[in-house]
Amino acid sequence: MDILKPFTFIIFGSTGDLAIRKLIPALYNLYFEKKIEVPFKVIGISRKELTHEQYRDYFIEGIKDFSRNNYEAERYKEMAGSFYYISGALQEDKTYQALSKLLIENGGNEQNRLFYLAINPAFFPIVVKNLTNHHILIKGAIGAQSSEPWHRVVIEKPFGSNLQSARILNNQLSELIEDAQMFRIDHYLGKEAVQNFMVLRFANGIFEPLWNNKYVDHIQITVSETMGVGKRGAYYENAGATKDMLQNHILQLLSLLTMEPPIDFDADSVATEKVKVIRALNLFGEDSIVRGQYEGYRQEADVNIESIIETFVAAKLEINNWRWAGVPIYVRTGKYLTDKVTEVIVQFNEIPYNVYKNNNLASNKLVISIEPETGFSMQFNIKVPTKEGIEIKPVEMNFCHECEFGKNTPEAYERLIIDAVRGEASLFTSWKEIEYSWMIIESIMQEYKKKAPIIYTKRTWGPCESQKVLKKDGREWYHADLRCDNANI
Repeated sequence: MDILKPFTFIIFGSTGDLAIRKLIPALYNLYFEKKIEVPFKVIGISRKELTHEQYRDYFIEGIKDFSRNNYEAERYKEMAGSFYYISGALQEDKTYQALSKLLIENGGNEQNRLFYLAINPAFFPIVVKNLTNHHILIKGAIGAQSSEPWHRVVIEKPFGSNLQSARILNNQLSELIEDAQMFRIDHYLGKEAVQNFMVLRFANGIFEPLWNNKYVDHIQITVSETMGVGKRGAYYENAGATKDMLQNHILQLLSLLTMEPPIDFDADSVATEKVKVIRALNLFGEDSIVRGQYEGYRQEADVNIESIIETFVAAKLEINNWRWAGVPIYVRTGKYLTDKVTEVIVQFNEIPYNVYKNNNLASNKLVISIEPETGFSMQFNIKVPTKEGIEIKPVEMNFCHECEFGKNTPEAYERLIIDAVRGEASLFTSWKEIEYSWMIIESIMQEYKKKAPIIYTKRTWGPCESQKVLKKDGREWYHADLRCDNANI
């Protein structure tokens, strides 16, 4: 592992939920475990009025609640001694003048700088333009030579609200900084289980020969939540489940799972193969999408009383290429569902001929669990011990990540922060991935604009109509809703 050089971590929106729950706890874990041992500084920028000392104390409860490692006052004091704070508006010159002054006082201009934009996307170009105008963020500072400082910007999702706005935002940012300086983050890509997608496929000889339409019957991806929109009603009214989860997280999981082997694992090679998948995606025939809205959504704070925004979406997709043509890919995501799970199911074809006439043989399945547990399971059929005859039942062979490696697994933001500091972009999202994902999402939205969302009961698996999408194909969801079996759908 290469040695990290000193850097300054500048967080816009530094007193918000993301900083409290994810960013500072991630830094604490990295510092606690000596993965960041070099001198590094944190400069927080937000509107809240705080002194440097108050800012250093601001995250103590967050560390206690959200850190993997126990809070140790002395260890945190060592780290937080290099925390500084600026109170100011993002559009005002004096904010950036104060930042420039603070940077000069703490090391001059020969600094490596990581800017993290944990703010409303409308401010992305405003902040970057002000940083470049005040010569705090230098276009082309990519650290090409070991002696040269680097300046990088981490941009939180959503990247645009549709294809047009995403293109405008990318053009605005591209005029100010190089693409190599932009790190568009999707925290799902930092999860251990997601990274294991590629290891499972490309480091194991048994899977790759089966990874195609000759052996795979269908694929399912479920990303479900057990809670509602909470305090995010205003945001959700402009996004809905399709933009909030399908456009980024689910398409990222899908593309990693189904892409062709890259020539290596640098950022460009991986992004190239993912883009090929996303470009080849489309809806699988008519009536292949279902929208839902949980009961009571319209009574949530900041939600239109006549809202037609979906809190659930299920779709049947296909990839038009030689490897996957004809294989349905069923995806669904929603709020207030039965369980909180993020899972990928690869179901293989039935055997061509059943010689065990008295047994119904289940198809083999590979289940990739991302949340709440992390691991893999493989379902196959075995003989039950009996005195006479043959009885066959499906069993599972499991790999449990925590059982093998323990509970103290690095969080996604820890890996992504380190990668951004190193300039390693393979787990970040390229512009082409975002552009083509918006294209497929807009084509999906054109279809479902014809239909109002179906109201569904909380803590179920969404509208029963979503199960019909599979049932008409002779299939069912891995997590199916029994109440829908006799429903008139």
